[in-house]
Amino acid sequence: MRIFSWNLNGLLSCVKNASFEPLKLLKPEIICLQEIRTKEEPVILPDYQHIWNHGERDGYAGTAVLCKSTPLNIYFGLNDGKSDSEGRAITLEYPDFFLVNAYVPNSQQNLQRHVHIECSGMNSFSSMSVS
Repeated sequence: MRIFSWNLNGLLSCVKNASFEPLKLLKPEIICLQEIRTKEEPVILPDYQHIWNHGERDGYAGTAVLCKSTPLNIYFGLNDGKSDSEGRAITLEYPDFFLVNAYVPNSQQNLQRHVHIECSGMNSFSSMSVS
């Protein structure tokens, strides 16, 4: 199975510049996108289901997943009971695996967001387990 992950730093400019065209030839089953930075939902590749998790603030953060097969379940955020106001995570559940597409914030020079990343994000990931 081919799974691609791509931090776009802006979806609309990638669409405008036909940056997704090479992916048509590579035919991945799943494409994880981070830092989409838009609330728009263009059809990027027509043969894929598009799953969006926008940030509340347009032009900031956000994630998306393009997939050929429909997942059993889709979870937004880190499943920790907290709001994912920045659209930073999407988890897809398939029969044999979970796929987590996450965009982790930069901790900044003064490590201001480091505690948020370490405590919120990593504890949430460790609570997702499959028997």
